[in-house]
Amino acid sequence: MLDLLIINGHVIDPANQVDEVRPVAVYNGEIVPYDQGEPARHTIDAAGRYVFPGLIDSHAHMFTEGTEIGIYPDLAYLPTGVTSAVDATAGVANYRLFRSAVIARSKVTIKSFLQMCSAGLATTSYHENINPKYFNPEKIARIYHENKDNILGLKIRQSEELAEGLGIEPLKATVAIADRIGCPVEVHCTNIPVPTSEVLALLRPGDIFEHVYQGVKNTILDENGRLIPRQDYRISTLNCGDEDFAIACLRANLRYGKNQKREDVKSHHYIISFDPKDVPDHGLTVDLAQSLGEKFCKEHFPGHQAIVCTHPDGHSGSGNVPVHIVINSLRIMEVPFMPYMDRPCDTQPGMKHRCTNAAMEYFRAEVMEMCHDAGLYQIDLLNGSKNRVTEREYWAKKKGQLALDEENAILAEQGLPLKQTKFETDKDKLREEIRMALSDSVSFENFAEKLLRRGITVKESRGRLSYLTPDRTKPITARKLGDDFDKTAVFAAFVRNAKQVRTKTPLVHSAPTIQDFIKQQNSVSRVVDMEAAKAKGKGYEHWAKIHNLKNASRAYLLYKEMGFDSPEALAAACDDAHAKIDDIRTNMKSVEASINEKKEFRDYVMNYFKTKYLIEGLKACKNEKARRKYRGEHDSDFIILNAAKRYFDSKGLKKLPSYKALQTEVEQLIKEKNELYNQYQIAKEEAQRLDTIRHNIEQTLGRKIEHKQEQER
Repeated sequence: MLDLLIINGHVIDPANQVDEVRPVAVYNGEIVPYDQGEPARHTIDAAGRYVFPGLIDSHAHMFTEGTEIGIYPDLAYLPTGVTSAVDATAGVANYRLFRSAVIARSKVTIKSFLQMCSAGLATTSYHENINPKYFNPEKIARIYHENKDNILGLKIRQSEELAEGLGIEPLKATVAIADRIGCPVEVHCTNIPVPTSEVLALLRPGDIFEHVYQGVKNTILDENGRLIPRQDYRISTLNCGDEDFAIACLRANLRYGKNQKREDVKSHHYIISFDPKDVPDHGLTVDLAQSLGEKFCKEHFPGHQAIVCTHPDGHSGSGNVPVHIVINSLRIMEVPFMPYMDRPCDTQPGMKHRCTNAAMEYFRAEVMEMCHDAGLYQIDLLNGSKNRVTEREYWAKKKGQLALDEENAILAEQGLPLKQTKFETDKDKLREEIRMALSDSVSFENFAEKLLRRGITVKESRGRLSYLTPDRTKPITARKLGDDFDKTAVFAAFVRNAKQVRTKTPLVHSAPTIQDFIKQQNSVSRVVDMEAAKAKGKGYEHWAKIHNLKNASRAYLLYKEMGFDSPEALAAACDDAHAKIDDIRTNMKSVEASINEKKEFRDYVMNYFKTKYLIEGLKACKNEKARRKYRGEHDSDFIILNAAKRYFDSKGLKKLPSYKALQTEVEQLIKEKNELYNQYQIAKEEAQRLDTIRHNIEQTLGRKIEHKQEQER
């Protein structure tokens, strides 16, 4: 027999996608399935009422009798359907009292954010003190770690009337403490003393920005109460018809009965982030980036509803130009078999996109190709990163650098020596220590011993390395540091070091290359025409004289340090640099031709494997009439199949490789092309530098410098 049965109520259960009139059965304190006609000790007729799980109030003050605004949680919440609430009242001075007197005695589940003011939010008669000099980081950390089962993070009220001329220093100090103890921050932002963007720049993933829709002073709303959009962005949709992206996805999901559960993957978000230098160097605009994103989306996510958005303000002022591509995970039409697909159903409508490792490799390779074809900068996305920086480390480095710059600015004003100019995170320091220990280690034991002398413990578990520093209780995995620190790279270094020890190769100080000098010296600019400078006025003429003197001197210094013994030797180096560029360009064209050929071969192989079932189907036909009918029914597929067979015959192919093997070859060729592209950029910079030095020396000598071979010709 059931303990309780609720009938005729409109049940709303978001977790299980329930929104309908249905019975709810309770037995032994738990919701159980209901069998029609099963008796119950108590029955409630909830006709005309809603039945739902307990509600959660995410912002409350429940320090009953401990503050002027504290409510009685059980009296205020249980009659209204609220069974859980989050409090943000107590500070370190009174949190223990709040937990024992209120949290422990309430039927309502209560979680907390710890106020930065030690006394908490005690009264509305005067404001809490948020001056960072009165914060108690040690006690805050202790209280937090003792009560991690209840305290969710730290709370700060960053209003102008509380800050009293401190700006957002209280928030900076709060975030710094939260970084040390490893918890989120909840910031109350009404009447904040700085623009909203400055507050958001300090917050990290997982932090909470409260009261975003309030309209007092700096806010995300304009004077009419509307959201303030980005200053510049482009947005478009694909395969959505005339409908909004969200509505179009909703209709498609309902039509196919997919994406109805909470745990379903409803969309995929891909970001293509273009280098900030592409804007000045290659003329990248928001419109060009948007068009590239739209083209990429059409080519690689066919059959999916998608939204593409580009904005130029990058990631917190970094200057990069990101293109966001969000696709409905559900496919709404049949599409061609793509290289990253591995199942026939991946082409069918009503099926879902799968973001596999093979798919990500394919997308990275295609992004590199897209950047190269558009004449934009690119990085090698197919190989790992030597130094991998997590988002958390990125923000720690950014904030640490800002704080260091501020300290140095104060020291400079006081005429005191500056601190280091480049901020290093703890992971940066750990990477440096590992590299030093690894530089001459010949075995894992030798490596571990050297690190231990530095206070670092290295462990190997399940084929992976991790590093534990003295100030941490949890080790840092090599994956979070970069590929230079994983087991493969470390053990490869042991082999190299052991080989050097066996051969006892003496250290040879080779002559520095041109590239070394380019990196070490200041940049050099071309000297300007003094006759033209005089025509622009005395001020410009004066600047031109100083500019020419500096850059003529720099050119001469580089000329001597690079080891040139005559201007003709410099001219020969310029010719060699341009010849090198031509060679690299020729190699790149050859690799590009190979890529196009392999891609064509791959596509024909894919089409063949997709349509080769027709061969067996045709054989199964018993007579010519049946064969003609079968061909007519599959006419388009026969065209694809025959085109593939003609291609194979033209190449004399008898045995076909798998399309996955061909895709791997394509990715390898793209890696080679990327390496050549990087070599091309370096060679181009070297040639430009040499040309500038040659030009400046020609202007100094008053004659054109020619290579001896040029003179002979």
